Amino acid sequence: MILKLFYWFKHSAARREDYKTVQISLQLDEVFLLRHVPSRWLSLQPAVVRIVSQWSAIKSYFKHLPEDDKAIEKNDHYKAFQILLDNPQTFVQLQFVSEVAPLFSGFLEMFQHEGPMVHVLYTALCDLVRKVMLRFLTTDAVGTRSGKHLLEINIRNMANMRPIDQLEIGECTKKAMTAVKKEQHKGILMDMRNFYICGAEYLLKNLPLSNTVLKDLSCLQPSARSEAESEGAIRRLARKLPQVILDDEVSIVSDEWKLYALDDLVLVEDDLKPYVVDSYWAKVLQRRNSLGQPKYSILGKVVKACLSLSHGNSDAERSFSSNKRTVTPERVSLSEETINAVRLVKDALRIRGGGKAINISVTHSLQQKARTAYSKYKEFQEQSRKKAPEEKKAAELNQQQREEERKRKQEEAARVKLRSEEKEMLKKHETELQGKEKEQHNILKSSGALLHEAEEKLSTAIKSGNIDQIGISHGLLEVARKRMDSATAELCSIAQTRKRNAEKAALADNQDHRTKRQIPSDASK
Repeated sequence: MILKLFYWFKHSAARREDYKTVQISLQLDEVFLLRHVPSRWLSLQPAVVRIVSQWSAIKSYFKHLPEDDKAIEKNDHYKAFQILLDNPQTFVQLQFVSEVAPLFSGFLEMFQHEGPMVHVLYTALCDLVRKVMLRFLTTDAVGTRSGKHLLEINIRNMANMRPIDQLEIGECTKKAMTAVKKEQHKGILMDMRNFYICGAEYLLKNLPLSNTVLKDLSCLQPSARSEAESEGAIRRLARKLPQVILDDEVSIVSDEWKLYALDDLVLVEDDLKPYVVDSYWAKVLQRRNSLGQPKYSILGKVVKACLSLSHGNSDAERSFSSNKRTVTPERVSLSEETINAVRLVKDALRIRGGGKAINISVTHSLQQKARTAYSKYKEFQEQSRKKAPEEKKAAELNQQQREEERKRKQEEAARVKLRSEEKEMLKKHETELQGKEKEQHNILKSSGALLHEAEEKLSTAIKSGNIDQIGISHGLLEVARKRMDSATAELCSIAQTRKRNAEKAALADNQDHRTKRQIPSDASK
């Protein structure tokens, strides 16, 4: 509905003028509806609030619209709007959304700040989940739980829920419900409770409430330095940073944290603001001992590494927008170095001068740098011109090496594929040989039986003096011996073939092993 209302007026100047006339007659602010962008975090609440504030004008506009244009009644969009506007539950739903949206908008706005906020992320996440839960659950069910303990709450258990008439829906929503029939109140309230349940389930499923690192980062808050759990938290964080802190430095981090907890730091009001924690730690890490050495040198490495962690993707999104404003259609030829230089100047203005050049102090040093800027730029261009042939030669050599490496990998891949095909063929041949071997063994077995039978018949024929039987027996013996000789020769041939195949397979395996050993060495080069 929000988007359809916006586009109803956006594409027609006449409709906007008619709507403005209605606003004037009702003595409302002459403002138009806002566009909600689903991919934008903070566009829903302003769009809904604007519709709620203009609700009487919207209803009046659509009510009298057919008086000037009878054909509008056949418009499908107009019909849909009229159904929604005639239903008093629509306004109740909009009021409810406007009452719930601040829960999430406040959290999102907090983490739009550019400074490090990761140290308060865990606490803010827990508070967000607790706020949503307390809208429909009893205080006894939620209690003082936080983090992973919130996951233990059965939010669908009726025993943990508030009575339906005590559901927190906002005063404006309650007033809007007076226009709805009382027999419909229960159904509306149950829908609202179901919204809270689904929202809480989504948060519990997707938020890192059981992340111990995120919880330990809370110790970086200025107010947490004297808490008993902070020492263990900073020690665990140091162990999680093997690239920054060595194993033998973990104890030093713990020692320096103890000194920091007992230090006579004077906290001012600004130090307690969550988005200036980097300024606070900058002052802490500047402190020195009696010998003039940094007092928290190893602890400082842990703090800097932790505060460099991103608390969300707002910085990246902001950077994309800034680049879009910098690289306009008239400046598409800017090099990467120039874009970085422009961004650097803008960041310096924002940090040092609040975004205004007039607030930057023009010192003698700044004037001197401005005077020599062009000469240094020309010097840089000259150095770049001299380095260009060498860089071009190095790039060509690098390209040649990459091309050779690519060809080598292609050839190696072809050889591997060929060896794989050979192995497959050898396996297939081995299966065939096994079948032939089994067949020849069966022939040997049957030939042996035939030979034994012929010998028995020959012995019987000799004893009886039966010349015909003797000839037949000799023929059987000859056939049996020939079959046995043929099977034996075939088995010998199969054995030799299997031996050759085994040698080929072993050679292919050795080549594969050499290739696998070569790949890590190439990667290291």
